Amino acid sequence: MDASSQPPVQRGEVSKITDRILITDVWNAFDPEIIRNHRVTHIISVMRDEDVPALARAQLGSASSRDGKSLTGLTRLSIPIADSQNTSLLDVLPEALGFIDDALNERRDSIVLVHCYAGVSRSPSCVIAHLMDTMDISMLAGFKKVREARPCIRPNQNFLGQLRVWGNLRQDRMNASLALALPFSSSDDSGASLW
Repeated sequence: MDASSQPPVQRGEVSKITDRILITDVWNAFDPEIIRNHRVTHIISVMRDEDVPALARAQLGSASSRDGKSLTGLTRLSIPIADSQNTSLLDVLPEALGFIDDALNERRDSIVLVHCYAGVSRSPSCVIAHLMDTMDISMLAGFKKVREARPCIRPNQNFLGQLRVWGNLRQDRMNASLALALPFSSSDDSGASLW
């Protein structure tokens, strides 16, 4: 049996990034006790389904909550990406961030658990982007906030570069929205630019 299919002797922690957003590894994300104890209502899996160890999937599938309901009924989103230098994070961020926003707006008690295999690259990258958008902060500030709560994060260089691009795109979107909201155009009646 492949050693990677067995839970590590010492698993990673569940890190509380905000009151309602958590990051962890695949083993904790599929642990019914972790899900119950942290009152998780939504889970984003930022890894390929085929990379989820069968034993992790089985422990959740056979578990029930205290009231007898299956824990597999949680609201889930699977974003099947690899942690590689060729993966486009920018392609999946709108879906991931939309899911987080919808979950947090759905109920006051929603708790979103974001995980990848180890909880060090893919899932922190998605949460950093979420913080950049919702807190209107830079990539570096988002990285620092996540690292304070989860010191083990190490997004790959590809993801860090794309998070910088995400920040620039966000600024461009904000500038375009502001320009559309202005009560005057960028030129006066004579055609001369006001800027």
